[in-house]
Amino acid sequence: VGAALHDTGECRPCAWFHSPQGCLHGADCGFCHMCPAGELKARKRRKVEAMRAARDELAQPLLRQPRPSRAPWLQATSLVP
Repeated sequence: VGAALHDTGECRPCAWFHSPQGCLHGADCGFCHMCPAGELKARKRRKVEAMRAARDELAQPLLRQPRPSRAPWLQATSLVP
């Protein structure tokens, strides 16, 4: 059932299949039992990396802008006429 999309890469790996106690749902499980051990962790890692990359990409324009002065009255102005 859950492995129907395995060949397309759109399946969802079963978190319990490769554990010592195994998956309690067996053939009725809605998750993929064909994925190798560690696939769920690898997908989560790739997702987090993609989210961080997107965050960093969005932050780049903000980091390039000059920071406003904290005390605008201290701007470099001529005190001598």
